[in-house]
Amino acid sequence: MKHFTLITCLLALLFSGCVRHVRYRSDYPARHGTITHGNFASPIEQTTNYLLGVIEIDDQGWLWDRKQMERVMEWIEDEKDVQHGLQLFVFVHGWQHNAHYEDENLKMFRNMLTALDEVERKKAGERRRKTVGVYVGWRGATQFIPGVQTVTFWNRKRTAHEVGRGALSEVLLRIEKFVNETKRQENTNHFPSRLVVIGHSFGGAATYSALAPIFLDRVLQSRTEDTQREAKGFGDLVMLINPAFEAARYGVLRDAARAEWGTNNLSNSRPASHLNLLILTSRGDAATGTAFPIGRAASALFQAHKDSTQHRANLKAIGYYKPFITHDLEARPKQTSLSNSVPAQLSFEKKKKTDGTNVTQIAQEAGNVLRTTPKGNTKARETPLRLSRSELKGRAN
Repeated sequence: MKHFTLITCLLALLFSGCVRHVRYRSDYPARHGTITHGNFASPIEQTTNYLLGVIEIDDQGWLWDRKQMERVMEWIEDEKDVQHGLQLFVFVHGWQHNAHYEDENLKMFRNMLTALDEVERKKAGERRRKTVGVYVGWRGATQFIPGVQTVTFWNRKRTAHEVGRGALSEVLLRIEKFVNETKRQENTNHFPSRLVVIGHSFGGAATYSALAPIFLDRVLQSRTEDTQREAKGFGDLVMLINPAFEAARYGVLRDAARAEWGTNNLSNSRPASHLNLLILTSRGDAATGTAFPIGRAASALFQAHKDSTQHRANLKAIGYYKPFITHDLEARPKQTSLSNSVPAQLSFEKKKKTDGTNVTQIAQEAGNVLRTTPKGNTKARETPLRLSRSELKGRAN
């Protein structure tokens, strides 16, 4: 009886800490209507700096409500005009986060959009692009109880890939289609619109699962018997930050690209440098560096591998698998204010050019997106770390 009571209490404690599988944004404002500031249930947020839409996907990879996505897209479409382009940022959050109004990842995304809009205003003036954000929410958190959260690794990783293979692909393709149409209609007097997709942690896994088949298709479409044209990539940049998925998943795309373009041609191929896929992992990220391979060990134990190389690739996170790491990203020595920032490892299929032209191009583009929070009490926005203020050092893999 005592054991039964103990088990009952433990189960009650466990379920009391569960994060419900619910839709957070169900109050859809009318198109051209008024946005109520602080409405936690609205999928649309608007400030003087940006328009932000929230699109939610459930555990099975389905849209929680198609009307939600459609309403977000309507509001985004209404932002475009002939006088201004759009800079549109999509963020797919990771483990232990969701679409709740007060979620820390969502707060960070709001701050990022504000900072990016301020940079755009200073740089472009009247020619500035309007800033738009899309936050893709899914149930990355299922438990509030410390310690118990850790054991959700396997379940949430599986769900992240379901999200990617499911509705996330449609969401991203619809957004890309809209941005491409906007570019064709734009006035040449302002900066062209652009699309940047960012995935973090398991959100990086979801994003990669959604886009890997699209990347593969565009790699194959870039080459015919007689010609090789520039690979289309996706949007203007896809950035995966500390992505929590095994290197083996990336190996398929990498091998296909090498087979299509030729291993030697990767070193001087313009198309290879324009897949616009940038994968960054911090050396100090314990989640992908230490916890991930431990978590993967249990899953990989019952899987067959053709050799030890494939087994290692199936255990390690993409950013910690040395054969795929092509560059190191480090703050320049003169930037003493960033001495406490965590340097990053860079893993993306790229030419190791001596002049670094193509690497610099992508770095400058990504520099408007990536920011690192320094240690201590310094506020992130006071000391932004941009890739364009850092050094990319190629590795001789």
